[in-house]
Amino acid sequence: MRFEGFGKKDLKKLKVGPDSICQLAFQMANWRFKREFVGSYEPSSTAAFKFGRTETIRPCTKETTACSIAFDKENPAKLDEMSELLRACSKKHNKLTREASMGQGFDRHLFALEFLNGKLNGAPLPIFEDPGYAKLNYIVLSTATLTSPALEVAGFAAVVPDGFGIGYSMFDDWFVAQAAYYLHIMMGLSLLRS
Repeated sequence: MRFEGFGKKDLKKLKVGPDSICQLAFQMANWRFKREFVGSYEPSSTAAFKFGRTETIRPCTKETTACSIAFDKENPAKLDEMSELLRACSKKHNKLTREASMGQGFDRHLFALEFLNGKLNGAPLPIFEDPGYAKLNYIVLSTATLTSPALEVAGFAAVVPDGFGIGYSMFDDWFVAQAAYYLHIMMGLSLLRS
């Protein structure tokens, strides 16, 4: 889907980060569709480091949760509260993005710990058997920013059967997003909600 007449320049005037608003929109959409907050993924480049690739940004935060609920049509918040919630989401997302790009995220560290422990000890550590760890790593919203206008029709795949893959780009005065999902699962969810 392509949206014209709205983009980065508008959000910068409001002093909120464009990427943070995109991620918030995905959290809100999932909340309205499934009524739950889920494991979410956004890559951040770690190219500043030799052999750097990516670290994970976790866009589902207590800030996006509070904002999604407050903006819900069934129980709308007041305008000044909504503005504060948007700014809090943007501030938190920008902080997570900076940390991830500087190698201060936790996903790659845990991956390395799990991998090395498996190679050296064979037996998994208790953290990797915890249901919370499994839930965290069940990525329902898998997202990626596509930075070239030439990639308007590119996409990003869902990584779990009931998930969404979302590729998106935001430019000065337009925005584009594509969502991919497994149709048979979504049809089942739609039938169950009817």
